[in-house]
Amino acid sequence: MEMALGFVERWGAWVYPALALYAAVKSGLLPVFAAGAAAAGVLDLGLVAVALFGGTVLGEEAKFHAGRWLGPRLSAGRPRLSRAVERTRRAAERWGAAWVLLYRWPKGGRTLGALPLGAAGWSWRRFAPLNLAGAAIWSGGMLGLGWLGGAAMLGALDRWGGAVTALLLVAMLVMLGLAWRGARTREGIA
Repeated sequence: MEMALGFVERWGAWVYPALALYAAVKSGLLPVFAAGAAAAGVLDLGLVAVALFGGTVLGEEAKFHAGRWLGPRLSAGRPRLSRAVERTRRAAERWGAAWVLLYRWPKGGRTLGALPLGAAGWSWRRFAPLNLAGAAIWSGGMLGLGWLGGAAMLGALDRWGGAVTALLLVAMLVMLGLAWRGARTREGIA
């Protein structure tokens, strides 16, 4: 832990943009470490909060708009992909709000997050407020975990983090599977 804190001290202000970039694409343990470093007085908690929140909002907005742009172009003339986009649209109507609020938590959830919602034609007016709320929940949760748990929690996450992440990923996949099956049933494909 001391070596990592020394690294943070050495790089100084460059840590915050790097943290924002990380938050734009990943949901791993670095935010917890950054909050722990803020609790130890090495980083500024306010700047860590801004970096985490801003990074995740901008990253998910970029993925959402990429999905909006790519979805119609990739599915045009591809019936199988068109059906998948339609099933995604139906699943998003059923699970969309909960999905946007929670997909940042399990490892790998960011990959399956905003891109399919954009591809399915979800309204940006609906996505944007949920994205802000989901970013606030995630960044606040990461800050709280790191600030309160500090070094003890980082040790526990090293030991048990993989198992917890795997359970969250399985829960997310089950939720997606149920939504997908429901969409297929409503299409009469079952």
